[in-house]
Amino acid sequence: MATWWGKTDILSRYIDLDDIELIGSPWITVGVPYNSQVSFIKNVYTGACAYRLGLSSIDYTYKKYVKDQNIIKSTNDFDAKILEVTSSLKRGIIDVLEYLMSIEKPDIPCLFAAGAAYVRLQNTFKGAVLCLRTGLHFETLAMERIILEQLAWIYKVHNYNGDYFKILPNKCISDLKQLIPSVGIAYGILSDKLHIKPISTLDYISTKNVVLRDNRQIIQNAYLLLKIYDMFCIVGEFIYADLLKNHRYIKKDHTGKYAPCEQRVSLEVISKLHSILKELERTDSDK
Repeated sequence: MATWWGKTDILSRYIDLDDIELIGSPWITVGVPYNSQVSFIKNVYTGACAYRLGLSSIDYTYKKYVKDQNIIKSTNDFDAKILEVTSSLKRGIIDVLEYLMSIEKPDIPCLFAAGAAYVRLQNTFKGAVLCLRTGLHFETLAMERIILEQLAWIYKVHNYNGDYFKILPNKCISDLKQLIPSVGIAYGILSDKLHIKPISTLDYISTKNVVLRDNRQIIQNAYLLLKIYDMFCIVGEFIYADLLKNHRYIKKDHTGKYAPCEQRVSLEVISKLHSILKELERTDSDK
């Protein structure tokens, strides 16, 4: 079985480090899937407590130390919503990978190189998700820019007649604009934010201190990551377009060239997740 997001077991493929939240107390902490029921959390915590205390009776440990305890969760309501967005995003990435990697492909070196880079991008998405969830603003932007550059390289080399190893990813953005015009705007935003300029300090300082985490930045970075996910779907199907009878993300326009489809599947995923982010924006503005 193919490996997506570091998993080979289809029953556990959606649970990974980025789907875990920490619960417990200062003296013992355990990780559980973010959507776990309270009863499950307390049972897991009871086992950990029994082990830590050297107790053999789980029932005694539960009644004595856990039953009436208010388990401390590492995520608040905001974090839980962001985690819901990133978990759904990951499932979307897994789905498109399984869809495209199931295609029987010709033995063409440049197409193989493009496909390999495309599959590997799941790791960069994972890096972006981890940075996003932990509030690492500039680090999230860096991961997002890497994804865009790699998508541009994949688009450029998938049918390239020449030494594609000499092509630099950051020089391919203008080529990808032929398929996705908005990629230029997204890449420009990322480049401006990541270049060290005096005005960039406004992203991490306030009148009193250095801001290490800003919920507004997390929301905006999440919006951008969803746009990049959409581009990921479009580029993936484009490089294999001639091998498919039906398309989910692209279509031929009036000139016979492939273009993003207005009813593409990825937009359905994004629409649902946008509603969560908009709710977070409203909640944050009310504070």
